Amino acid sequence: MKSFTLIEIVIAMLVVGIIGLAVAPKLMDVAREARMKNENSALGNILTGIDLVQLENRTRNISPAYPAHLDSANTGAASGSNPVFGNVLRAAITSAWEKTAADRYKGPTGQEYEYNPNDGTFLAYSGGGGGGLPIPSNGFDFSRLNSTYDYSVSASSGVALSGYGISPAGIYRFSNGDLGIVTGVGAEHFDRYAPDGTRKYRTSNLFWYGYNNMAEASDGSLVVIDGLQRKLHKIDASGNPSLFYDGGASVTFETMAQMPNGNIALLDTLNSRVLEVSSSTGNLVSTLYSNVPLSFHYMSFTPDGTIYLADTTKLFKGSPGGQINQLAAFTYPARSISTLPNGDVLVVDASTNQINRHNGTTGAYAGVAALVGEGYSDIRGLQISSDGKAYTIAYPQQGARQAIELSFPVK
Repeated sequence: MKSFTLIEIVIAMLVVGIIGLAVAPKLMDVAREARMKNENSALGNILTGIDLVQLENRTRNISPAYPAHLDSANTGAASGSNPVFGNVLRAAITSAWEKTAADRYKGPTGQEYEYNPNDGTFLAYSGGGGGGLPIPSNGFDFSRLNSTYDYSVSASSGVALSGYGISPAGIYRFSNGDLGIVTGVGAEHFDRYAPDGTRKYRTSNLFWYGYNNMAEASDGSLVVIDGLQRKLHKIDASGNPSLFYDGGASVTFETMAQMPNGNIALLDTLNSRVLEVSSSTGNLVSTLYSNVPLSFHYMSFTPDGTIYLADTTKLFKGSPGGQINQLAAFTYPARSISTLPNGDVLVVDASTNQINRHNGTTGAYAGVAALVGEGYSDIRGLQISSDGKAYTIAYPQQGARQAIELSFPVK
């Protein structure tokens, strides 16, 4: 039997080495990508859990609404005996994460995050004084909000939202092109900006409820739900709030949406119904739907008046006969919905921080409508304008929360 020569062995070793050098970086990339997906998925679930806790606490009139801490774990690596995020997740995390301080955690990629119980944010931690990412004080730059970004190439662009003591949590586009920025639940102010970035006003002492609870009165004023979830307030051109609609003591307004006729739809979870309120007078017009399931957090209308509602796991659609029927079950945790002019439904995927598209007739998943961007997390609010542009707010891995504008190819 002939043995290998020394030259043949050396050549074989060189070939194996070359192959190893070529494959190793790809294996490292695969491992890094797996860690990033693990971390992003966990972030989405954690943020959804924080939202659900504060929503439940507000329904029960428990204050403060946000959880004081995300868990009772000790500092150190997550494990079966030291699980983390148990206060906001049904299944606490027992591996890959580390608790580095009372409200600070390190993810699988090594990025640290810090929880703020005052506004429910869970942000990338820079290690600077006071914790959290630095927030510049140069205002809100609209210079990049006037361009069109095509979802078909998954492109996105954001502008920094700065100068906020509490992180911005929602965005609203008025019919005249103005943009409104609201801070976290229980916020002290709402800002309205002209398209050129000039701030028109900032409200004061306004306690409002929810991330998606904004609509527009017929005179162009903003309408919001108050913190007790019983009244609507209108904010005039100077930023002063006034009572617009009083639902009484026996209602709980969970969310609202603008109807195609200009009126405002209110979801009253205490009485399992959807109400229609006049956007001009603030008077109750009618009860649109009765016997509505209690778990809905999100609501939107198509141009023809079809209503869609969603909780974090399912999509529902209203029929002309006044019935609300389940249309689809999500395979991901949902946060926020909105509808395109052609009737398709857009849903924020809280685990991957992308916006998915569902067929408005069947509810079937129709693919990713937009990747908000690598490293973005904690998408808050989603509104589609009549020209098909989407407005939302999200966090990049570095820097302050951003307002993002994207355009959807409507088919």
